[in-house]
Amino acid sequence: MASFASGIGVSEPYVQSHLFLRVFRLGSRKPNANNVVEYLSIFQEVNRCGNAEAKGLLQSLYAQRRTVQLELASERFSPAATLAALQAYLPMISTLLESLNHQPRVPIVGELSFSWKGAFDTSSMHTQYTELAYEICMVLHSTSIMHYLIALDFLDANNLREASQQFLLAASVAKHLSQDFLPRWTNRSSKSSPPPEIHEYSSMLFHHLCICAAQQCAIVTALRKPEGSQAAVLARLCSGVVRQAELALTMRPEVAASSGSGSSGSRIDKEMYVHSCFLKELFSALAYEFQGQALMAKSNTGSALASLSKACALLVQQGSPSSSASHDPSKSGLPAFRGSYIDIAVPIEQLLVQIQAEASRAKLENEQVYFEPVPAFGDVVLPQEALIAIPSNMPAIIVKVVELGPDSQKGGEANETLLPNFSSLSVAASASSSVPPPPASSDNGRARSDSQMARELQQRLDSGEEI
Repeated sequence: MASFASGIGVSEPYVQSHLFLRVFRLGSRKPNANNVVEYLSIFQEVNRCGNAEAKGLLQSLYAQRRTVQLELASERFSPAATLAALQAYLPMISTLLESLNHQPRVPIVGELSFSWKGAFDTSSMHTQYTELAYEICMVLHSTSIMHYLIALDFLDANNLREASQQFLLAASVAKHLSQDFLPRWTNRSSKSSPPPEIHEYSSMLFHHLCICAAQQCAIVTALRKPEGSQAAVLARLCSGVVRQAELALTMRPEVAASSGSGSSGSRIDKEMYVHSCFLKELFSALAYEFQGQALMAKSNTGSALASLSKACALLVQQGSPSSSASHDPSKSGLPAFRGSYIDIAVPIEQLLVQIQAEASRAKLENEQVYFEPVPAFGDVVLPQEALIAIPSNMPAIIVKVVELGPDSQKGGEANETLLPNFSSLSVAASASSSVPPPPASSDNGRARSDSQMARELQQRLDSGEEI
């Protein structure tokens, strides 16, 4: 049994497969676009009489959208190839929307139609919208999912560094979709059964799960250090996962509040919430265990016993494996050891036995040597979180207004905002929106500060300094 930290005696397969690196899996679901978008037919007058730049844009849109569609449906599906196709398509569709938003009269025939099924949707339904905003929404959603699938491939190949980076890229795109893009598409809920992917909270739920996965990679990297890692540092890193899982679960009430028969709340994959519960309970237990080890190293046996005992209390199932009751995210307890969680039964039992042995040792030393008072359960709190998996903001895409019709506004300067003002815009609209762009995010300074703090924490962790 390899020892990865003081008091931790777990084998490498156990660390990788069952607990520390157990991340959310999408299964066989991935985004799918099931219709061909006839840009050239809808904008046939522009294609016939427009300038070369406008014609080129429409031709590129048609070809690249078709590439995206084929990559997503390919029998030899490749997340990396699909990601490249999506990244090439996003500036094109953003340019079209920016151009339409700046030009009040563009000749079109009929209306565009975009049909998608996202990765969070457990139904078999494709949802169709005529708004360009929906197309960009699903392209952003698919981009986030492709980063996540690439991360899973790196994770399965034991490349934790690359996996972590891809998880954070997925988190960055998901956050942009939720906080920057979707609030500006005000009429997106016009359908009686909107897909979960157009809901802000589903994207933020996924955002937090991505950060959890990246932080899990950081924890295992710390555990694998030949010289080991300080238990106090590991405790704080585990608390970072707990905090992100808790934030993921705060997305549940908002989604449920808008749910009904066939709504986004009822169609979203409930496993996203169950997995968040799993992470919260497991990494709380691990944080208390590492905290107990750190306290034992300082001969604080009474406090160590309380922390280790609390860790043991968390490693219980919410329900019986023989029960068919669904997991309740609002209650404590690990998911019942059945279905997709049946494989964690043995590792959890091994971990519980290990922590119980540590607690027994702390109890014995406290009763025979140190005689410290043992704090009450309610007085034992999680160590302060340390989050080193912090995604950066998604960079803006520079798009240029393209002249699409003879009566439209001429050209335009390059616009560094990712999207134009489209709050009331549809393709068939006769006038563009005049809603001012949203203010710049006020937390950029905070993000930079957090990133700097994370780098410093990692450097201190690598140097062995006590944190």
